[in-house]
Amino acid sequence: MGNRMTLQEQMRANKRVINRAVREMDRERAALEREQAKLERDIKKLAAKGEMQAVRVMAKDLVRTKQYISKFHVMRSNLQSLSLKMQTIKTQHEMGLAMGKMTKQMKRMNKKMNAASLSKMVREFEMENEKVGLTEEMMNDVMDDAFDEGDEEEEDAIVNQVLDEIGVTMHDDLQSAPQQPVRESAGQEKQPAMVSAEAEEDAAVSDLEARLNNLRRGT
Repeated sequence: MGNRMTLQEQMRANKRVINRAVREMDRERAALEREQAKLERDIKKLAAKGEMQAVRVMAKDLVRTKQYISKFHVMRSNLQSLSLKMQTIKTQHEMGLAMGKMTKQMKRMNKKMNAASLSKMVREFEMENEKVGLTEEMMNDVMDDAFDEGDEEEEDAIVNQVLDEIGVTMHDDLQSAPQQPVRESAGQEKQPAMVSAEAEEDAAVSDLEARLNNLRRGT
C-alpha cells in the first residue's frame, strides 16, 4: 500500500483530472462544430442540385451533431461547477486549520495570563500612573515658583535701571517720597508734632516733583 495522500494532495490531483477532462471536451466540441459547419455547406449544395433524399439524411446528422455539441456544453459547465465546489471545500478546510491553530494559541495565552494576574497588572498600572501624575504636579509647582521669583528679580532690575537713568536712587530720593498718612482713630486729634511732620513731607513731595519736571524738560 502506498502512502495516504493528504487532503491538499487529493484536491490538486482531482483538479488536474477535471482540467484534463475539460480540455478533452473542448477538443471534441470544436471537432463537432467543424462537422456541423461542413454538414450545413453540403446540405446547401445538395438542395441547390435538387437531391432532396440526401438532404433529409444529412439533415438528421446535423440535428444529432447539434445535440452532441449542446451536451458537451452542459458537461463542461458541470465540471466547472464541480471544480468550484472543490475549491470551496479546500478553502473551508484551510480556514478550519487556521482556526484550530488560533484556538491552541489562545489557550496557551489564557494559561499564561489568567484573570488574577491581569487584574494585578491593571492595579499596578493605575498606582504607577497616579505616582507619575503626582510627580508631574510637584514639578510644575516647583517650576512655577522658580519662574515667579525670576520674574520679580527681573522686574526689580528694570526698575533700578530706570531710576538710575533719571538720577533717582532708592535710598536717597524715594525715602523722602510722601507716604500715605495713617488714618486716625475715631475721636483722636492730631498732635502739633505730627502737623509739623506733614508739612515737611509736603515740601519733600514738591521738591521731588520739581526735579522730575526738570528731567522731563531735559529729555
